[in-house]
Amino acid sequence: MAGTDQQKQATHSAAETDEYLRAKLAELEAIYATAPIGLVVFDTEFRYVRVNERLAEMNGIPADQHIGKTIREMAPEIADRIESCCREVIQTGQPLLKAEITVKTSAQAGLQTRLANYFPLKAADGRCIGINAVIEDVTERKQLEEQLRAADRNKNEFLAMLSHELRNPLGIISNAIQMLPITPKESSEIPELRTILNRQIKHMTRLIDDLLDLARISRGQLRLVKDPCDFSEIVRDTLRDSRGLLESSGLQLKTHLPRRNLWVLGDRTRLAQCISNLLHNSSKFTDAGGTITVILERLPEQDWAVLTVRDTGIGMGPEILADVLKTFHHSDRTADRSRGGLGLGLALVKGFIELHGGTVEALSEGPDRGSEFIIRLPLCAQPVQTIEPKLFSAEESRYRILIIDDNVIAARAQGTFLTDQGHAVEIAHNGLKGLDVTRQFHPDVVLCDIGLPGFNGYQVAQQLRKQLQNVYLIAVSGYAEDEIAERVRQAGFDRYMAKPIDLNELERSLQRFAEERNGEKV
Repeated sequence: MAGTDQQKQATHSAAETDEYLRAKLAELEAIYATAPIGLVVFDTEFRYVRVNERLAEMNGIPADQHIGKTIREMAPEIADRIESCCREVIQTGQPLLKAEITVKTSAQAGLQTRLANYFPLKAADGRCIGINAVIEDVTERKQLEEQLRAADRNKNEFLAMLSHELRNPLGIISNAIQMLPITPKESSEIPELRTILNRQIKHMTRLIDDLLDLARISRGQLRLVKDPCDFSEIVRDTLRDSRGLLESSGLQLKTHLPRRNLWVLGDRTRLAQCISNLLHNSSKFTDAGGTITVILERLPEQDWAVLTVRDTGIGMGPEILADVLKTFHHSDRTADRSRGGLGLGLALVKGFIELHGGTVEALSEGPDRGSEFIIRLPLCAQPVQTIEPKLFSAEESRYRILIIDDNVIAARAQGTFLTDQGHAVEIAHNGLKGLDVTRQFHPDVVLCDIGLPGFNGYQVAQQLRKQLQNVYLIAVSGYAEDEIAERVRQAGFDRYMAKPIDLNELERSLQRFAEERNGEKV
């Protein structure tokens, strides 16, 4: 009886074991079938024994059609490479890892890169009776790696060019500064040296501003001041400003502009910058005697304004045309980079126009056949006419201005300029001294550096707001506006200006302040 019970128990245990093994086998089969990587088993004659669905998908052939077929029958173009790997595994009895194979798939898919790991399948006596291969499609990863390498190369090339572009004006500025002390004051060279200094400082300022604008665009932090504006007028004004430079370079400017207004919802300053950048780009890559043609028209069926800037310059091949509007792409197509520049202008045009809901397109029929850039902007309704504000008189627009800046030279230069414009100016070189001067001077306008030692510009502004209700506060800093804009506003400043201050822009800002004050008085 006991023997019968033991037999039943053994039979029951065997059934449980068999059921457990079947469940585990089904689990393994499911994993094999649904694995996100390719799995295949080859015998020692390189025939397919097992294939999962992922490998079948990668090969573009159903799994059951692989079974019993050789590698050479199923994939003749890569058979030598796979057989070589399998042969090494059979001979050494060791795995072969990270074997990279490039496969030509369908015409649409193109080349596919696979990473394969081969493992020996051994019998009880240690003989290799097959090969288990694990295959991963790494095409997308390889493409991303190449894109990152290309981006890194472009970045390094850009930084090298940036260093070159900054050193050039710095060298000229340095030479001019060294010449000033040894040049007689009555010499005719003094105005020329000042002109050189002014031109090079403006050039460096533009480079830095362009870099900051691109950084803001890439982070989605660029703020546009959009109003209905006449795109025709913006184009005409920009052409008027650029005509002298183009003609001095020996270029002919042809224009085809509509008589009617083309209203767009845009930032007038940024749109003018886009047009100027396109003209500058065309002039840089067009030799003397060439022609730049500017065409502005309306597409009534789409209700778009279309601006075309076409030149007869050195043109572009397809490999350059594909990337010419991208950041870090250097737009100098000459072998020795003799045309100069950082290639930021076109990337800025693309960024600004897309922020306006428009598009930019670059065209060229090839090297030495000129280039064409097309801007398309959506039109908007014509704005309702408003009454022009009354202008402030010259006498009434003179102010008491306090400059608070620890940079003695910069403060003195600003003070001299403003004094020449008829303003009364006082200067303080730290925040606490500035507050002391305020009590005696009662300024209308304060230009205050943010980075003052000790008592900083934010603290000064907060104290000034308590002392003077109607003072016009202008924050001055070398930081990008988007980095400190909120803090400047909270401190009580009315306006922000980046260093180095454009003194003409400062005067225009004071004129706008005069108009605002006038509006309060009438």
